[in-house]
Amino acid sequence: MENVTDVQDRIVLAACTLMGRDGWTRDLLRQAAIQEGFTEGHVHMVFPGGLPDALNHFSAWADRQMLLRLSSVDTQDLGIRGRIHLAVMTRWDVLTPYRNAIAAATPSIIPWRIAAARKSLWQTADTIWTWAGDASTDYNFYTKRTLLAGVLAVSTPVWLKQDREATAEFLSRRLDNVVNVGRTISQTIGPILQKCQKRTSV
Repeated sequence: MENVTDVQDRIVLAACTLMGRDGWTRDLLRQAAIQEGFTEGHVHMVFPGGLPDALNHFSAWADRQMLLRLSSVDTQDLGIRGRIHLAVMTRWDVLTPYRNAIAAATPSIIPWRIAAARKSLWQTADTIWTWAGDASTDYNFYTKRTLLAGVLAVSTPVWLKQDREATAEFLSRRLDNVVNVGRTISQTIGPILQKCQKRTSV
């Protein structure tokens, strides 16, 4: 007997293959469920929040597939930045067969998707930073993930329109900015927090 995650995977992936001009709709999920041998009731059961739940699950599925592919890659000679670049590119490789589905799910196409997209991007950024070896627990934890989520947001449209090489180059430049900004923030905020901690301990 399949678990809930398996059912969710099958429905959203089937929806991607059935994607038409109308994009992501409730009827699309219903059709996908029926194609996979389920019923409309299964859609309501595994995606009680409707389309937002389905789209968030699709993003989580991509994260899982990314980690699965990365588990067989030797990253010993890569630094943090190199691992992050590899992870993002690997995730896009996973999603390449579903480009149309991704394009149809962008906030510019579905306005209500904005808040959910931000949450999904942050979760993906967290997954990537954690896999890359980040162990920060202070303000850097949130700063790094917020900055990477921003990189994913501006890079995805490039990935949708450009080839892999152009996308990789664009991503590389954006990650350079993240590293520089992150370093500047660390140099600026770090000393301030240290002073505050000293005053508090007195």
